[in-house]
Amino acid sequence: MHYIFKNILVTVSCLLSLSAVCQRSVIDSLKKLSISTNNDSIKALYFSKIGKEYWFISPDTSLQYTNQSFELASKKNIKGLFPYCQNNFGVLKYLAGNYHEALECYFKGLKFSKSNPIIHCILLNNIGMVYQELKDYEKAKKYYLETLISKKERRDSIRFANTYNSIGIVYTSLHQSEIAKLYFDSSYYYGKKFENPYAEADALGNIASYYTRKKDFINAEFYCRRALSIKQKLEDVYGVATSCSDLAAILLNQNKDKEAESFLLQGEKLALQNSYLELLVPLYQNMSDYYRKKGEYKQALFFITKTIAIKDSILTDGKIREAAIKEKEFTFSVKQASDSLKNEAERLQTQVIHEKELYKQRLFVYGAIILAVLMLAVAIVVFRAFKEKQKSNRIIEQQKLEVENQKALVEEHQKETLDSITYARRIQYALLAKDLLLKENLEKHFVLFKPKDIVSGDFYWATENNNKFYLAVCDSTGHGVPGAFMSLLNIGFLSEAIKEKGIDEPNEVLNYVRERLISSIGVDGQKDGMDCILLCINKTTKEITYSAANNAPVLISNNEIIDLDKNRMPVGKGERNDSFTLYQLDYSKGDMLYLYTDGYADQFGGPKGKKFKYKALNELLLKHSTLPMEEQRIKIETEFDNWKGDLEQVDDVCMIGIKL
Repeated sequence: MHYIFKNILVTVSCLLSLSAVCQRSVIDSLKKLSISTNNDSIKALYFSKIGKEYWFISPDTSLQYTNQSFELASKKNIKGLFPYCQNNFGVLKYLAGNYHEALECYFKGLKFSKSNPIIHCILLNNIGMVYQELKDYEKAKKYYLETLISKKERRDSIRFANTYNSIGIVYTSLHQSEIAKLYFDSSYYYGKKFENPYAEADALGNIASYYTRKKDFINAEFYCRRALSIKQKLEDVYGVATSCSDLAAILLNQNKDKEAESFLLQGEKLALQNSYLELLVPLYQNMSDYYRKKGEYKQALFFITKTIAIKDSILTDGKIREAAIKEKEFTFSVKQASDSLKNEAERLQTQVIHEKELYKQRLFVYGAIILAVLMLAVAIVVFRAFKEKQKSNRIIEQQKLEVENQKALVEEHQKETLDSITYARRIQYALLAKDLLLKENLEKHFVLFKPKDIVSGDFYWATENNNKFYLAVCDSTGHGVPGAFMSLLNIGFLSEAIKEKGIDEPNEVLNYVRERLISSIGVDGQKDGMDCILLCINKTTKEITYSAANNAPVLISNNEIIDLDKNRMPVGKGERNDSFTLYQLDYSKGDMLYLYTDGYADQFGGPKGKKFKYKALNELLLKHSTLPMEEQRIKIETEFDNWKGDLEQVDDVCMIGIKL
């Protein structure tokens, strides 16, 4: 399947074939500049840049120039160049497979990088990569998160995508798939926003792997095909071969064997043509599975044997292509380092010019003093007055500039916060019950969902398992961002109970979710949780059962409102800890069933600014229960808006109506 740790930069052959001419031109220019200058500071800077350009072409030459740069920087005490030299040393150690020595170099560089956020960020990221290679995922996570914080502090959102992807990979290695999925989603968002197709493709591939582990092969196939399409456009041969292998495995799990065979052959061809031995391992394992399903056991055994042989070859050869393969994040690191070195060069050039100007100014001042001796007293008075006025003007300008800067910072923070919450809404909406799933299992229904803020504590969720359809309408503790976090946690536990633990009965599902909530967030006496109605429809017998925590469903039959039973306790830590009750729903065809949270009934409004209340809500439902579904939804939503008027919405509103 998709290799989680695959963040390939490019092979040396690709670098040589695609950019060798350009890179040689850059190296030649830098060498000429280093020869033409007599300033040791500038010369040391050029040597460092030449060392960087030789990383992949000739590591020995890279080390030679980096040593020269470091010696000159040490001699002249140019501390600004120390982190660049140590980064060069670290990269060369990394490429040679000497990970602990690479870490030592990167940490030395960090001591001098605080004043330069660009190289500081590069060093943090590279430390994270080494710890990831060493499988110390907690430390890798720590330094990737520090990298992300550093990028956010200097608003380097263009490069968020790769860091989000790296963090997601680490969380996957730590078996925290749900958290990893959120980071992959963020990586895809920033990759697409800032037109970074490599990051976009990596994120899609990792999202596909997430769904594969969840055995949701339909979504896995969808995201894997999108990743493959982008890699084909980029002519990323390694990436295309990897996606072919991943997609073949997904198709085999869906019994699409013929199509899977096509992708297996395509992936094998690319891997063999480019000597990607490590890619042949999953390809041949999948081929073995393919032939085993067909009953061709001799062929299946043949490919298993080839897999073992390739693994032995890889172990014999040691770290394959370690001098040729590196994390894609280095693509951005190289660009960042190049930009930062350019700034350092300009600073040093400016310093030389400034020193010459200071010398000329001193000569001018001495002459002016001699000529102005006779008018010294007057000059002192005028000068003092001028300086005082200049000082006052500077203070005023600084105060004005500070106010403007503070205003701009506040506006920027507000925009970033709003953008983050808006993106969080997209993630939350993706977890709500899909329209297609509801239509397939509920012949006639409507959904009314009106969050108080951008994100919501209320949610509606559905799934299928063992020929049963489950539908939940829930109200998590709080609303807005805190409520949304609780809703994500509650959705995760509901899915875990039904899909992973195989719990069938709604009351046992709520019992399980309550235990998970208390063990996760209730240890300090917190009573966070949710009010919930969980409905179960047996698709074979049409029998309906449900369990209700604080909120109860409402049935309208023969033009009569029937209040159904519920347990008066939440799903979470409360005064009672009894087992939830399993209720049987007795209904006739054509009856209307409504599931809702308390947001509608608790809304203040009307001529006296009072609550709408449950009785009025149920009478409203009775009044419109014979109308078509969409017309019911419009009538109910219009009544809510009219009742609320100009008042603020006090809580999230969630309601589902079902014609039985």
